[in-house]
Amino acid sequence: SNSEVRSAAVLALRNVGLRGGDEVYEGMVAADVMTPALTALSHSPLVAPLLAAPQMPKVGWIAGAAAEEEAHVCQVLDLVWEMCESSEIALERFNARGAHLLPALVSLLSPASFSTHP
Repeated sequence: SNSEVRSAAVLALRNVGLRGGDEVYEGMVAADVMTPALTALSHSPLVAPLLAAPQMPKVGWIAGAAAEEEAHVCQVLDLVWEMCESSEIALERFNARGAHLLPALVSLLSPASFSTHP
């Protein structure tokens, strides 16, 4: 499914980055992985409704179950975080293109924002 592909892609990038370290994250930044990562966050069904200027879902975006979307947001956010820790350029790009996501992401820190898992 669409959500499984997105999840597998971000997990693969995270794993490559974790194993390769700063050099790999720098390569991801050079390859502009930040743009699709920030787009994925802004179009997520969890984040989009919380933005000041809500993003419309992309054509073909098929939301997964709530737990899958929560996991996807966390995985993408972790990837972005790792890139920003490893690269000043990534941090500059986040500040320029992703800072508008911060209020929505902070509001997700509330446990009530997430589904309950058995």
